[in-house]
Amino acid sequence: MPTNLKVIEKSIQGAIDRSSQNSAQFAVFDFDNTCIVNDIGDAMMEHLCRHELLRGEVLHRYQKLLEEKNIQDAYILCAQSLAGFTIEKIKSIVTTIIRDEHATTKLTAREEILALMDFLTEHGVANWIVSASPQVLVEQAMAEFGILGKLIGIRNRIQDGVISAKLEEPLPILSGKVNCIKASIDPVRRPILGVGDSMNDLAMLEYAEIKLVIDRNNELTELARSREWLIVS
Repeated sequence: MPTNLKVIEKSIQGAIDRSSQNSAQFAVFDFDNTCIVNDIGDAMMEHLCRHELLRGEVLHRYQKLLEEKNIQDAYILCAQSLAGFTIEKIKSIVTTIIRDEHATTKLTAREEILALMDFLTEHGVANWIVSASPQVLVEQAMAEFGILGKLIGIRNRIQDGVISAKLEEPLPILSGKVNCIKASIDPVRRPILGVGDSMNDLAMLEYAEIKLVIDRNNELTELARSREWLIVS
């Protein structure tokens, strides 16, 4: 049964109270289908293909990889599909996608998750987005939705303002999300809260003290129920 926000906040407050006063706390959130409804990477791939900026077979390969649950290769392909575009061009496309009322994949913010982020900020907890989508996409989407926090995403190398297909390691995909947390946030301390919606987030959730799952009626939701993790609609 989904948990209401007040129960979640009470759990977090208890964890904060138990923690060392000298230890700064942080929470980690997936982005797609967690902070927002739907997926910015999917929306970008569809937009590029629809406007003939990307070959249709690339989109089909991406979708097939997702269907086969080959998550790592799918997210790498999405990031590498941005190669050749300038950062400014991609940011402008993200803005267009989000503001397009007739978009095939409509992106909206999850207000309950944004309220949870505000609660954490008010209690001195730093919010981090740890996403397997390209960082340039998530960064612009965060700006459009007014989502505050620090970001770890898949980072394409940039050459003279142009996005390349070369990606920076570690990649925040599957268990790589934990590697990124250790490399970019803290090598020892664990997040006070982890929030995600799919099995791609499992390692990150297991690494966090409190686990919160977005109920999408999928494999992760079933696992969360069996482990009595917090679940929110």
